[in-house]
Order: sequence, then C-alpha cells, then structure tokens
Amino acid sequence: MKKFIAVLTLFVGLSANAGLISIELSEPSVAVGETVSINLVATGFGEFDTFDLDFDFDTSVFNYDPTSLASDLDLGILFEVNQVGEGMALSFYDFSPVNGDFLLASFDLVAVGEGQSTFAFSDVLFTDTLFDTDLIVDTSDIQTGEVVTAVSAPATLGLFTISLLGLVGVRRKA
Repeated sequence: MKKFIAVLTLFVGLSANAGLISIELSEPSVAVGETVSINLVATGFGEFDTFDLDFDFDTSVFNYDPTSLASDLDLGILFEVNQVGEGMALSFYDFSPVNGDFLLASFDLVAVGEGQSTFAFSDVLFTDTLFDTDLIVDTSDIQTGEVVTAVSAPATLGLFTISLLGLVGVRRKA
C-alpha cells in the first residue's frame, strides 16, 4: 500500500499542465495603411525558460512593425522576432524560469495590401532546459482572421465635397 501511495504521489507531482496561447486582435478589419494590434496571451503555463514559435499570416497583406514589440516577459538574454516568409518567428531564452499567466507578446501589423489573412501558430516549442522537458502547449483550433480593404480616395473626397456644399447651403438659408 505504501508503494502504491508513493507511485500515485509521484504521478500527481509530475503531471503535465497544458499551457494555452490565445490570439487577441484590436480590430476585425482594417484598411490598407492602418495597423492592427495583436496580443498573444499565455495562460496556465508550467515553468519554462526557452521557447520558439512561428506566428503565421499572409505577408502580402501584413508587415510586422518591429518598434511595437512588448511582453510581460523580461526580455532576458534573448527575445528575438523576425519576419519570415509565412509570418514571424519568435524566440526567447532566459536563465530564470517563467510560469503562470502572462502576455507572451504584443505587436502591431501594418496592412500593406488588400485581402484576408488567417493568423495561426506553427512549430511551437516551450522547454525547461534545467530539467530537459518540453511543455505541452495547446494551440489547436486557434485561428482567427483579419480583412483588409482599400480606402478609395475619390469616394472620400466626394463625401467631403457633398457635406461642404450642404453646410454652405444651410448657411445661405439662414
């Protein structure tokens, strides 16, 4: 019986928690030239000190703004973000382990072309290098989209002209 309790305690003590990463968008659609802010929110994470992940999107529709990067993580020894062919690659390494709930990354994408883009994760790896263990991270079914439309300058100019003529007409009647 003592052996059973010891084994049960060992399994309970070593049980894996699945961390979850969610994608939050500031706007569901933007026009060419506008910016959408993206938050990658991590919840329920066990200890890790390094991660690599790819954040995929259509690079013909959006470009990453490198001046906009923010995170709850200490930028540590290495926190690197690079735009790659299918989106962005994020890497992090630090000696002090991280766990719990936090803002993994916040950044802006600038709309550079018309179209629709889906945001998703690929090649996700979170590791605790001290114990040489990989964390289980749930990114299944995490996809969201963004629509980029063109703002036609002639239509905007036409609306401005009509409203200006309306104001002039109201002033003459008074």
